[in-house]
Formats: sequence, C-alpha cells, structure tokens
Amino acid sequence: MTPWLLLLLTLALSLEDAIEAPTWRAIFPELVHKNDLTPALALNGIEFNLARATGPGLAGLVIAVAGGCDCFLLDALSFLGVIFVIFAWKRPARKSKLPVETFK
Repeated sequence: MTPWLLLLLTLALSLEDAIEAPTWRAIFPELVHKNDLTPALALNGIEFNLARATGPGLAGLVIAVAGGCDCFLLDALSFLGVIFVIFAWKRPARKSKLPVETFK
C-alpha cells in the first residue's frame, strides 16, 4: 500500500464519519423511548469507546492475516448493514401543530 492510497482511504473513512455521526445523533431519539434515552446514550458512548479500544487490535489481526487493503474493504463493507437498515426504516410521519409558512 502506498502512502497516497493510505491517505485516500483515511480521507474516505473520515468523510463517511462526517456524514454518519450527525445523522446517527439526529435519529437516535426516535429509535429509543424517551424514558430509556439517557441509558441508551450512555450505552452508545460505552460501545463507541470500546470499539476505539479494541478496533485497532482487531484491525492489526486482519492486516496480519489478509493485508491492509482487505482491512479497509472489510471496514467499508461493515457499513453496508447500517446503510441497509436506515434505508429500510419506515420513519413515522410527523404532524406539525404549527401553521403553514408562506412567503408573504
């Protein structure tokens, strides 16, 4: 793997995270009941930090076994499940109690 390819793949991962993270935070309150929101957010934070702690070690194992390109490919493919679930999710329609805005 060349340094430029590594930088390009790192950029792609960063761009993906810049899109995914705000989206996840925006829909999270709709996925969890209001009474369970605080513990769910705490559990989400624990999961995120656990992934940050174990991810590099698992990536090192994948790189040792299969190589660097396969490691990035596996990471990219892991997001396909999340993308599928978001596209399959039928979000309930919101009904606003506010009046319709006009340009007048």
